[in-house]
Amino acid sequence: MSSEEVIEEFLVPSKGTWTAFLICAVLLLVWIGVELMFVNTWLAGDHAKSGKEGGIIVVWTLAGIPLLIWLVWLVFGRERITLRKRNLTIRNEIAGLGLRYPWIGEGLAFNYDVEAITDIRLGKPSTGESKALIAAPGIEFSYMGSTIGFGSGLQTREALNIIAVAKRTYDIR
Repeated sequence: MSSEEVIEEFLVPSKGTWTAFLICAVLLLVWIGVELMFVNTWLAGDHAKSGKEGGIIVVWTLAGIPLLIWLVWLVFGRERITLRKRNLTIRNEIAGLGLRYPWIGEGLAFNYDVEAITDIRLGKPSTGESKALIAAPGIEFSYMGSTIGFGSGLQTREALNIIAVAKRTYDIR
């Protein structure tokens, strides 16, 4: 993350859809049920017969970790929007911690050069028939030919405030 001085910072709660909660809950219940079966057979003294079976059990157990992270994100996640002199940073956090991935960099932080940002605006509301797992973004901007959206947990008034501050800070028209 940039060591540049922070001009303004906003915290926005994550906002999943009911579809996301439902899918996550069903997958977690299935995962927990199968895990309990594995534990029950292990406690009964029946162990995996081969390395292949043991490997499958390990893979199944590890597959639950992303589901748990997803559920925690839906309930406790937030976006930290940081305005700096030369860049706008959007960092996804759970309980104040950003998840680190080597191809993304500093804890799910996405840095955008302000000179390449144009047309910052309110996000388009999602239609009722949308099958998206994440709610529609509250704010969108154009960045190097792409549309970047963030702030799905923002109310309209909050989104307009952030847009006004960003336009004023970065002199975006």
